[in-house]
Amino acid sequence: YPYSYCKSVHNHTRHLLRQIVLWCLCLLCSSMSLLAQVAQPYHLNRKNVLPSNKVYFFLQDQLGYLWITTDKGVVKYNGYSTQLFNKAEGLPTDDMWTMIDDNKGRIWVGGSSGQLGYIRNNKYCKTTMRSTNGTIFPYYLHRFHDGVVFFSPYLSLNNLPSICISRNDTIFPYTITESLLDKNDDRHNQITVFLNEKEEAIIAYSDVSYLI
Repeated sequence: YPYSYCKSVHNHTRHLLRQIVLWCLCLLCSSMSLLAQVAQPYHLNRKNVLPSNKVYFFLQDQLGYLWITTDKGVVKYNGYSTQLFNKAEGLPTDDMWTMIDDNKGRIWVGGSSGQLGYIRNNKYCKTTMRSTNGTIFPYYLHRFHDGVVFFSPYLSLNNLPSICISRNDTIFPYTITESLLDKNDDRHNQITVFLNEKEEAIIAYSDVSYLI
């Protein structure tokens, strides 16, 4: 081939190789930048922001705050600092082990006590329990319309479980009668509460279900 042609091919090849090298460098820099942006895990414990290492439950609310229930109270974490809610803040007990946020943005919290309440605007608000003097054990806590629904054993005088529904800061317990449950069945306190697509509360027991 003529010398001029070979020289042209050589220059073109060098130019192409230079572009490939530059492209690879750009790709490498972009990858390193993405790796640098990967969030590093941050462990929350008693040494930094939590009052206890015994954690039961956590959730992220509609505003992005992280809520954590512990045996020493309820923690609200904004990514930098925490706010603690305990008996000094009005909670019935420090040992709070269940929690849910409702459609109004309230954080409902419960434990083994005679009271269920919620936190709104950084203030604990207690509810009234209708027609019972028993201890509330709120299991299967769910959003239900503008409040919550949950299952609680041993609320009634005959030691049968109850389905509890909140309405306007009042908790209404509905005893699951012996006509539905076999009291001699060891599973009579093993009820599941869940919601269907229409936000209707369903209780499931012993292979059957009932619409509340």
